Amino acid sequence: MVAWPSDAFVDSIGVCTHFPPTTTSYLGRLDGCIRALNDIGIRHVRDEVAGTYNSMDNRPAWIATLQALSAAGIGYDLVVYNDDRLADVVAAAPQIAQPIALENINEPGPQGFSYAGPHYGQGWSLPAQVAPDWNGSANPGDVRLFRLGGGWGPTSIWYCTAAGSTRAPATGRPGDPNWVWWGVNDVRVLGNRLTRARDGLGWTCPVVGPSWYVTKPGDWTRPVAGQADWATYSSRIAGCDVENWHNYVGPPDHPDALPFIVEYFPIGPNSANARRWVTEFGSQTQGTTYEIEQASRILHGLLYGFANGFERHFIYELLDEPGSTWGILRSDLSYKKVAHQLRTFIRLLGDPGRRISPTSLAVDVAAPSPVGALLLAKRDGTFWLCLWLLGHDPASSISVSTTVTFGAAVTGAQLFSPHLLDADPAPTFGGGTSVSFKVGADPVVLKIQP
Repeated sequence: MVAWPSDAFVDSIGVCTHFPPTTTSYLGRLDGCIRALNDIGIRHVRDEVAGTYNSMDNRPAWIATLQALSAAGIGYDLVVYNDDRLADVVAAAPQIAQPIALENINEPGPQGFSYAGPHYGQGWSLPAQVAPDWNGSANPGDVRLFRLGGGWGPTSIWYCTAAGSTRAPATGRPGDPNWVWWGVNDVRVLGNRLTRARDGLGWTCPVVGPSWYVTKPGDWTRPVAGQADWATYSSRIAGCDVENWHNYVGPPDHPDALPFIVEYFPIGPNSANARRWVTEFGSQTQGTTYEIEQASRILHGLLYGFANGFERHFIYELLDEPGSTWGILRSDLSYKKVAHQLRTFIRLLGDPGRRISPTSLAVDVAAPSPVGALLLAKRDGTFWLCLWLLGHDPASSISVSTTVTFGAAVTGAQLFSPHLLDADPAPTFGGGTSVSFKVGADPVVLKIQP
């Protein structure tokens, strides 16, 4: 089994924020947020340039926020919506650290939207010219860009022609001039400008494609003409280095989309490139039970995604906001269960320093039900096998007897249960060629000493 660098997994974990000048739960809590990020061990945040609903009159506050994050060792992925925001990044470059990424428009396509209000979105129009080769077209000269909601009929699809763009009146938000959908030309033009700006600044960070999410299970059976065409296509035509996905999980209508993406859109010749990020990954909470489910879903997704080639995950989001409980912290900065578990996971698996190359260990996992597995390695020669039960409700008490067999006898092993937090003793096993224990919905970590 391939053993990936343990610290690469830890480094893959980020979180979305909405720092000022946006007036949210984050206002006035920058120092507290930084302390929490450092305590949990999260090294990266994802935020919009200057805040979505605010003009750059607040540029000094935005720059000060980025400087404070950098001083605390926290990197940032900057979401850039248009030319004005890109110009602000370029102007601020002498005063800020290089971001970990520059990201194209947020959710420009199916079921996502961008606000075209007074402070951003200005200067962008639906495309006058679009690529003529995407997804086939019902009408000569037209390009089907994306659906809104409720099916694939002609009343639910935007069409773009050389004369402009058309939406049927029975779809989306009819008659509301403040909501628009970004077109192919928009993401292509902005992607090229992001790349040129990055190169001109001498930065080496990747340019991340426009983000896209799949939430409706009925759409998951459409691997050719379905939703997910957009992520690959838009990343390619935007000239971006990284494909960008969003994944929201939780009942009743938000099943985990990553297995679908992995099955139907494997990284390879048909993908835009060999790099994939999930820049929004969330599970909402409404009470203690949901906090337990949120914790399991988040950890499952981080492990499964990394094991299947997703290079980075940004959890949505750091703090609860008014009317929204997606945070891993409550709005008063107190920790939810998932924050405690992440803290324990990161402390177990962190291995800062010179990054080792992937290695391998002969190991086999046997259980009566499917068990997810991710093998990690540290510089001290130890291996760390993460295991979790697949296909069961994260809040379930179900567990299965699992046997881990090694190709050669090991010196010893120790089992950690991050959901029990770091105050609980970790059972140890003597040397030998196999160990057995229970695996449930909450991931466990087996430390292996060869």
